[in-house]
Amino acid sequence: MKANLDFPPSVPAPPVRDEPSLRQRTEAAFQHSAAELLALFDALSPQAKKDARHHLYVQQIAFEVQNEQLRQMLAAKTVGGHFALCVCGGACTALPS
Repeated sequence: MKANLDFPPSVPAPPVRDEPSLRQRTEAAFQHSAAELLALFDALSPQAKKDARHHLYVQQIAFEVQNEQLRQMLAAKTVGGHFALCVCGGACTALPS
């Protein structure tokens, strides 16, 4: 099904895609994986479920610490809100000042 959009002659119409986007394929794969994981999780013993939750909680904390470290490293590599290696000549808007 082709969308009927009126574009000025200077603006090319976006390509019409019949196949699902990368995001749609990723979401479908995640839903399938999540259903399988839920079935596996339901089959675990109560102690195994508790251990899995604890492990996931520890991993979440580790990711939060790493994320904060990355933010600090990025902030250290900026000058006046701009990436220190940016070639924009100071006109970069990648980061707020």
